[in-house]
Amino acid sequence: MSERTFRIWRGDAKGGEFRDYRGSLEEFRLKESESRLRLESLLDRMREEVRVDLVELHAAKNAPPVEVSPSDTIAEAPVADVPVAEAAPVEAAPVAEPAAPAAPFDPEAAEKEIADLRLKMERMGNVNLEALDQLGEVEGSTTDLRTQEQDLTKGREELVEAIQILNKQSRERFTEAFETIRGHFQESFRKLFGGGKADVFLAEGEDILEAGVEVVARPPGKELRSISLLSGGERTMTAVALLFAIYQARPSPFCILDEVDAALDENNVGRFTTMVREFLDRSQFIVITHNKRTMTICDRLYGISMAEPGVSSRVALELDKVASREDAAEAVEAA
Repeated sequence: MSERTFRIWRGDAKGGEFRDYRGSLEEFRLKESESRLRLESLLDRMREEVRVDLVELHAAKNAPPVEVSPSDTIAEAPVADVPVAEAAPVEAAPVAEPAAPAAPFDPEAAEKEIADLRLKMERMGNVNLEALDQLGEVEGSTTDLRTQEQDLTKGREELVEAIQILNKQSRERFTEAFETIRGHFQESFRKLFGGGKADVFLAEGEDILEAGVEVVARPPGKELRSISLLSGGERTMTAVALLFAIYQARPSPFCILDEVDAALDENNVGRFTTMVREFLDRSQFIVITHNKRTMTICDRLYGISMAEPGVSSRVALELDKVASREDAAEAVEAA
């Protein structure tokens, strides 16, 4: 092989290697450009969404600390009493060495840091861009709710205070009225029964406004016992005595008595009618009764009579115009 042929062959071999190297270099540069574009896009997204500049953060993280040597500080020496001509020359301070250049940008480290931040962002969830506006609305609503809570708390305290005042006044008035009615009841019981003893008291161990009322009575010739152990007529007379005691403490313009004398014998009916007459000057009584003796004390009598079988007629009598009780009894019998 001649020398010229060898040189041509050698040149062709070198040209092929150069072309392969050049193709690889262009392919690497293309990949590098794509990586840089992707990196710049990710950095822009981080600045917009998270407001973090990774380049500045990386540079600040890898920047070496700056050391200040004592020789960098120029001390000021006093120059008093030194002639100007003989002043010693001041030596220039040594120039500090320039800071070391920042570390080169590492794409792989940046991509790893981006991946870590992206993972943290995914764990955090989507970024709410309207969070500040919503925070203002929530704070305003919270302020209103706190104001309402304060108003409700204040109103509740005022209501509790008013209830306490009402309960105090109610206890005082109830105690006063109860003691008054208690005295009148004992007097009315003796009038209706012609003697004996009776009393009312509140259940012990309970609030005075919620306690029950116990009634005990002792008719003449009997032992003191609860009203529930008395006979029907005695219970009726005891209840009438308590009713008249209440009316005596606080009279009412009207009083309706429905069949009160139904369980009373003749003697007790007489005591009952006598008690009713004592209260005619302060109250009007409407009495529903079938007892003729009770009817005789009425001023006006209204009723339904059946003069003939199957025929009812209304009866109205003005007994206050009758001369005597005997005439009134005859008028009742005739009716």
